[in-house]
Amino acid sequence: MIESRATHADRRAVIRVLRVAAEDGRLDAGELDVRVRAAESARTLVQLHRLHVDLPEGRDDDAWLPGYRIRRVDREQVLRRLLDALAEGRLTTSDHERREREVAAAVTYGDLGPAVDGLPDTPGTAPADVLLSTADRQAALTEVEAAITSGRVDPQAWDGAAAWIDQAVRQRELDALAADLELRAGPAERDATRAELDQALADGRLTPAEHTDRARAAAAADTDHELAALLADLHRPRRGRRRSKPADHRVSHRERDEAARALRRAHAKGQLDLAEYDDRVAAAYAAATRLELDNLLADLREPTAPAEPDIIDYIYQRFDHWHRYSTGTPHMALTPRDKAPRPGIADILLHKRPWQVVMILTWGGYLCWLLATLIHALLGGGWDGVLLPVVLVTPVVVLTDFYTYAVVRRTIRRRRLSRPH
Repeated sequence: MIESRATHADRRAVIRVLRVAAEDGRLDAGELDVRVRAAESARTLVQLHRLHVDLPEGRDDDAWLPGYRIRRVDREQVLRRLLDALAEGRLTTSDHERREREVAAAVTYGDLGPAVDGLPDTPGTAPADVLLSTADRQAALTEVEAAITSGRVDPQAWDGAAAWIDQAVRQRELDALAADLELRAGPAERDATRAELDQALADGRLTPAEHTDRARAAAAADTDHELAALLADLHRPRRGRRRSKPADHRVSHRERDEAARALRRAHAKGQLDLAEYDDRVAAAYAAATRLELDNLLADLREPTAPAEPDIIDYIYQRFDHWHRYSTGTPHMALTPRDKAPRPGIADILLHKRPWQVVMILTWGGYLCWLLATLIHALLGGGWDGVLLPVVLVTPVVVLTDFYTYAVVRRTIRRRRLSRPH
């Protein structure tokens, strides 16, 4: 491989980079002299590149890249941060001395990694990896004491919290402790839960035995999640959120009365005889969940209106019938939707898709125009007028027909794949 030769301008540019690096403290006097002499005698660009590969191009480049030489100001900044960490309690005396030696021996920023590990405001150090200071441990201990005082945590269970906090090293350990304390349930949360349980007992959503069991569980609950689980089936989901199953919701006396009134109306209409009415009313007042009430009223609701006929279903039915008849394939079981009657033109124009309306209007206009020109020709007007719709309108109608056929085929294929055979 042929290497490009270096010019005098290339050598001067590299020497400028070397002198700037020496002014920033990246190179000492001896290294500068050796590299300058090597740059002056370099013959190729590859030889010049090797002389400044570990140096930035200008003074504005202050990135802590692993392969770059360390600036004097960055080395001094790291030493000051080590002193601050020693004063804040993040480092012991032995750790501080060891890291000072590592900083003195480091040549590139990659060598500084072990020396700056865990120091705050250092490039490459995440907030969760910062070493703990004396103030951080004291704040965590104060938070634990406040949680014990407020009754959110058991004093016996957290007896060794002070020793654990004293042995913690990284910020992530205190973050986990704070998250655990945040989830702990206090007296206020337990009182609010007991109040909701009392309200559920009053309106019939809970029996006295269930209320007693849940109140006892609320008094022994340690976290907000345990308290929320005791109230999960007592609240209806808010609008806009994912609705849970009806079996998850307890019913009140008001809902049972509404179900009884619906049964009374069904008995008056003749849907239930007297014996069925008595049995269902008794079951309604004994129901505990919404699912039980829905099962009692499921066969008493008004039937829903049949779905409007769909032109796609009709085309699918005819196409599938012709395809299976021509190939000898047994017919699949058709659903009630497949047996929909053929819709009229008014239904298609009012309720169907735009491409269907375009198809109908295009073919209707084309046939009317063609019929009018034929009548005109038969009455003695000449056959020249017939060529105009045939030549100009036929391509448009054919393209519309191809597009319609593609849409219908794609829709039919999707419906065949989605239906059981």
